[in-house]
Amino acid sequence: MGIRQMLIGVAVVLLTTACEEVFEYELPQSRSFYMGFTPWPHDFTEDASDYTYSKISEHGDIICHHMDDGVPWPQAYEEKPYPVSVQAEIEKRLANTPTDKAVYLALTPLAMNRTEMAGFWNDEGSNVERTGEWASRNMDSPEAITAYLNYCRHMIDKFRPDYVAYGIEVNNWTDTEDETYQAFKVLTDTVYAALKAEYPDLPLFLTFQIVVTEADEETFDTVNEELLAYSDYVAVSTYPYWGFGPGDGDADPSLIPAYWFTQMADLAPEKPFAVAENGYPAEDLRILSYGVNVNAKESWQAEYVHLMCERMNELEAEFVVWFCVRDYDQAWKDLKRAGFEPWGKMWRDTGLYDGKGRPRQSLDVWSDWLELPREDG
Repeated sequence: MGIRQMLIGVAVVLLTTACEEVFEYELPQSRSFYMGFTPWPHDFTEDASDYTYSKISEHGDIICHHMDDGVPWPQAYEEKPYPVSVQAEIEKRLANTPTDKAVYLALTPLAMNRTEMAGFWNDEGSNVERTGEWASRNMDSPEAITAYLNYCRHMIDKFRPDYVAYGIEVNNWTDTEDETYQAFKVLTDTVYAALKAEYPDLPLFLTFQIVVTEADEETFDTVNEELLAYSDYVAVSTYPYWGFGPGDGDADPSLIPAYWFTQMADLAPEKPFAVAENGYPAEDLRILSYGVNVNAKESWQAEYVHLMCERMNELEAEFVVWFCVRDYDQAWKDLKRAGFEPWGKMWRDTGLYDGKGRPRQSLDVWSDWLELPREDG
């Protein structure tokens, strides 16, 4: 029996190397949820990609393939081979998926702003502007619905996942009368019904943000209620170091409201709960153009990992995905040079390893939870 297993149910003391702060926590006897990561790399190189997959295998029992690159709309509609680069990305992910891990596949017909139809995913890149007949099509067009349904089928048959999200962060709408929102509901209704009929035992769901949005409370509640009807799970994405208040201040986990997770779980308590993506910073976050000025530190990140896991156990969650296994300092430099918007920095320092690959205290906490036996069902 390993040392960590011997610590189950007893207090664990965690010392910070810099400030001699003490973080005490207790572990339960078991956990309800899978734990894992996405393959988002710290650098856009083959070595970095290999490193990321190795850490996913080492530190988790689920892998999340978060496919947020757009949709090969024309090829999916016509059931023709996907663009070469798209096929290569799919095959690379399949080749690097550990055979002993659960698989969570996340797809979406929405663009990165979550309120428009996704662009093309092709050899030119991700979310490329739609052209030709596809430029004017909305998500409720017969062609878009057919294409997206074909795309979902193709990806499910390729990845053979244990869980599938067919829409990512779908509750960012500020107007329920918006034409694109209404079109998205039509697509969702059709795609959900078709996939449930074809894959009756596969959990199919949408993911929902836990954030302060520009929508009024009534609109936000209406969107959540309407879209949860097309979701087997209440699956959330959350980065609660700026979403529960102003963009500046301390990312102290003790400031996170007790209802942070339950506010969504309570919308459909009969449905399983999951954290589809999340993270927490270990270093200060400054994006002045966005009014974001967050103080962070390593010990707070470790505390958040434990807090989040505790609350997931209380909710008997299915799985937890931590988005970045390692800080993407180098990748952000490349994205910034390429003209990427400043919001891409939001998650840069949320890794359980820092930018130089050094393990953080949060990794110890994560590992303690990972070594607990998972109670299936």
